[in-house]
Amino acid sequence: MTVAAKPPSISYVENGVSTVFAVPYRFKAATDLVVQRITAGAAETLAIGTDYSVTGGETDAGGTLVRTAATNGATLRIMRRTARSQPMEYTTGDRFPAESHEGALDRGILIDQEQDVALGDLGLRALQVPIGEVAPLLPPAADRAGRALVGAPDGSIATAPLGDGNDPTLRPDLAAADGSTRLGFRQAGAGAVARDAQAKMRERVSVLDFYEPTDPDLTATFLRARDYCEATGKALVIPANPFSYPVSDTISVSGSFDILGEGTEKTVLIMTSSVAKPVIEIAPPDNTIVLGMVLRGLQIRCSGGPAACDGVSIHTSAENSTIRQCEFGNLWIRDTRRGLSIAGVVYRNFFRNITVQGVAEHGLYSDVGLIDVTYNTFEQIEVTNVGDGAWAYYLRSNYSTFDTLTADGVSYFSSPGGALRGFRMETVQASTFPESAGDACLKLNQMQLLEAPCFIGIDPDKRSYAMWLIGQDMTVVSPRFTAPQPESMFYLESGSRGTIISPYADSLARRVEQDHTNALLNNWLFLQSDAIAGSHTMRNQMDAWTPSFSAEWTTPPTDFAGTYRRVGGMVVYIVTGKGGTCTAGARIGGAPVLHSTAGTGRLVSPTQESACSILPGSGDPTSSDFINFRAMTIPAGDYWQLTVEAGA
Repeated sequence: MTVAAKPPSISYVENGVSTVFAVPYRFKAATDLVVQRITAGAAETLAIGTDYSVTGGETDAGGTLVRTAATNGATLRIMRRTARSQPMEYTTGDRFPAESHEGALDRGILIDQEQDVALGDLGLRALQVPIGEVAPLLPPAADRAGRALVGAPDGSIATAPLGDGNDPTLRPDLAAADGSTRLGFRQAGAGAVARDAQAKMRERVSVLDFYEPTDPDLTATFLRARDYCEATGKALVIPANPFSYPVSDTISVSGSFDILGEGTEKTVLIMTSSVAKPVIEIAPPDNTIVLGMVLRGLQIRCSGGPAACDGVSIHTSAENSTIRQCEFGNLWIRDTRRGLSIAGVVYRNFFRNITVQGVAEHGLYSDVGLIDVTYNTFEQIEVTNVGDGAWAYYLRSNYSTFDTLTADGVSYFSSPGGALRGFRMETVQASTFPESAGDACLKLNQMQLLEAPCFIGIDPDKRSYAMWLIGQDMTVVSPRFTAPQPESMFYLESGSRGTIISPYADSLARRVEQDHTNALLNNWLFLQSDAIAGSHTMRNQMDAWTPSFSAEWTTPPTDFAGTYRRVGGMVVYIVTGKGGTCTAGARIGGAPVLHSTAGTGRLVSPTQESACSILPGSGDPTSSDFINFRAMTIPAGDYWQLTVEAGA
């Protein structure tokens, strides 16, 4: 008879009830069946007669297997394993035993079916090379012992050491907390030495190395990371995180280690507390120096709005503690009461590339510890969205440099020996202002140099003065005022003294003579300043006339008197402006000047001009070497103009 092409194996899932299972394929004898129970990947072979019995099997319909007892929770697998034997014997001269011969052939086919299954299963479980390749030989057992099999460059199979040789423990060893000590690393380049991966990866510390999923926020995470970095001096990296880093308390730092974010848009610390306290505090204890630390690449924000918290506080309040030669930069501080505050012994530090946006009290603040905040550099800083009653900058830092600062709120700088360059104020957002700001946009105290400040679009109804100057020997160079602009460019504090050079205004502002006394203006030198000043520009050229010079004055009714020394020959023009008279006693050279064409010089009407040449003389004040004006009365609102040019 023929043999049906059926798989020589079947499996059942035991249910604890069934005991009878069909065997749907032919088998020669009950002992040709192998019966196994498989639980959790482990196979248990059952015994015929003890665990089960079998009937049938002589045809393709198969037979039946009966379990001694029903069981549950396992897979029952029934496989055919035909005995590899040839029991058929042919006797010479006998009639051909067709039926027995067919049975022998059936046995061979059954074995072939089983081998096909076995080979297929082996192909699924064995490592194989592609068709057309020859599998390489394994090294001898002695060479394989305690070693891993690896592919050699030529494609052959080689071995590599396993460390301690205990291969069964390799996977858990690598998965352990110190598993990276079992991995090697060598930097490229001549002379590089082998290290383990753990030593390499511990060169820098991530705050996420200390994250516990059970922490309510990241405050405790940061404090654990801080403690480790203060103890080791290693830099603390705060990786880019699309979900930000919420904290509910201050991250206080007292040691010299770097804190490095990965960008102001990607590394964001958010203070969730509504108590006004800093997000980050740099505050060394007694007898401690914070030297050379870097705080960089972060966004710091208060979730409760501008009055809810402070951004960064840098201060010393302990004995013999200092913060110096540090760098604070690439920071974006948002919605704070004080963006960045400084106090105590803080010197020779750099504050650069900082944006403070949304200010309730101060953008940048330094007041306490005036004599100790010294020699610092502030550059490329912007403070915007300054609220009512707030300062953009309120900084006291001696002998410091301030470069390229911008603001949309009132500002105050005190820095004896300091310089402010490239200050920009564009508009003023607030409606109310700190009382101590007076009526000015920018207040400077003891600043040695103010260079190229610009005031752009300042509403004159909000601020009357662009700058309030306090101190001695100040120099203001090339200020620019773009309309709309305050009515007056400068308010000069009583007792102040200095030089103002080449101011520019889109529209003529009130002149300094209208806001200050002659006695105060005599302390100031105005150069190329006819946009803001009149007579005192000229007056302060006493004994130092240049060959070409122009000035005008607009003081209220008063007497103007001065003696001006000639430098070479010159032509003098005296032109009335809106009116005014020159009484007897005014002189050019030794002759009186009258409202006529008489005398050595001429005083003419607003529609006329005349000239006279003053030639070199003896130097006698009564000679033409000198020009003396006396008893010149100028009514309020009027002005006179004097132009002196080189002559023959």
